[in-house]
Amino acid sequence: MTPTIEGAVAHYHELLNDGHWQATYELVTQGGKERQLRSYGKPIASCLRPYFMEPAAYASLQRAASLVQRAVVTLGQRIIEDAALRRRLRLTPEEDERVTLESNPVEPYARLDGFTGRDGVVRFLEYNSIPAGPHLMHRIGQLFDELPIMAEFRKRYRTHFIETEQRFVPSCIRAHHQRGGTGLPNVGVVASGGAFSSDINQVWSEHIFMMQAAMEANLAVRLLEPESVEYRNGRLYSGDFAIDCITYLDYPDFLRAFPMSHPLWRAIREGSSYFLGSFALTTARGNKALFALLTDPEIVETLEPEVREAVVRHVPWTRVVEESRTEYGGAGNQVDLLPFIAKHRDRFALKPTNVEGGKGVVLGWQCDAGTWETALSRALESAHVVQERIYPGRATYPSVHEGKLVLTERNEDCNPFLWNENEVEGCFIRLSASEMLNLQQDGTLAPLFLVSAE
Repeated sequence: MTPTIEGAVAHYHELLNDGHWQATYELVTQGGKERQLRSYGKPIASCLRPYFMEPAAYASLQRAASLVQRAVVTLGQRIIEDAALRRRLRLTPEEDERVTLESNPVEPYARLDGFTGRDGVVRFLEYNSIPAGPHLMHRIGQLFDELPIMAEFRKRYRTHFIETEQRFVPSCIRAHHQRGGTGLPNVGVVASGGAFSSDINQVWSEHIFMMQAAMEANLAVRLLEPESVEYRNGRLYSGDFAIDCITYLDYPDFLRAFPMSHPLWRAIREGSSYFLGSFALTTARGNKALFALLTDPEIVETLEPEVREAVVRHVPWTRVVEESRTEYGGAGNQVDLLPFIAKHRDRFALKPTNVEGGKGVVLGWQCDAGTWETALSRALESAHVVQERIYPGRATYPSVHEGKLVLTERNEDCNPFLWNENEVEGCFIRLSASEMLNLQQDGTLAPLFLVSAE
């Protein structure tokens, strides 16, 4: 932390201790319920302090994310065009088919996930296409912005939260026009199972906010059962509703409902309908093996100088798990990959290439030799990457436990949102006691507030 941020955190905690913590806890808890700030029924804003960042640090984060995104966009396009590169991602035949299906893939928004480490350098571990978070982070920021404690805090520090929700619809409309559409798109949201039952409130509130934002902007939005989607007259329909843009609440359910033989894919191929998040780009950019390509010295050398420098500085060493010799620790230093990572498990994490939510991730520094050996064997049988360990930032955050204010050290990540492939604004911030910063485990969210001294 810089002196300004250290002072801001200390002052905020002093305000809590001076009588604000009970009201802050009640307002955050009640406000979270009223505003439906949840993940599958679980409240997701349990800490009582925002994530503070100075404007200069935020500007540096934006630049780093923008440059790394340029590398991702450039390499992602090469993957779509080059079958040899796609083979290095270990795609399934269906995934490979989806990569080349769309003639004009466009991605309205995305997210780079990473840590601002204890050395102050941000490092991005993976790329998420059409991620969760812009609506939730905006509304959590609104909730904190209205707290009485923030009014007191502003007497000493200038501060504001980063707004993101208002970017969503314009980015989607711009993507619609880039694909050749006119006016406003008709959006079909495919859902099945619990989404049509009394358990609708268990769905990610992010999806609900997304649909609300679209309808408030006069976009036609329909929640659709998979069985209702059909192809006729050269485009997709559900009843009399012509579908321009299609999205879904659950990715695995969607793929089960729409195998490659379904005529939906014909509409995608012809360009009469498209996904909110391009399947081609999701598959090419969202695969964790992309970062194995991105940190390959031969590929890095093909990037523009400033982009190349950003990749070297902000993307950790990553390789596909396979028998190979590869560079590690500097030019000319070659290692046999499998024996090397087997010997140095404390330096590495293993990750499935196309699984989300932290599932299947094994942190070598948190397991014994036998567990690591088993994980390596599994990684050789299915597509995995090995990635160099990155230490997350840590800070103290207040929460309430058993009716008392407690201060607990938590790991922090910092995941900037990317808009229309050329803008960076806002962040998805997770906090956790563990190094697996994931909401499906013990993670929680905190809004990003920029802070500077008066």
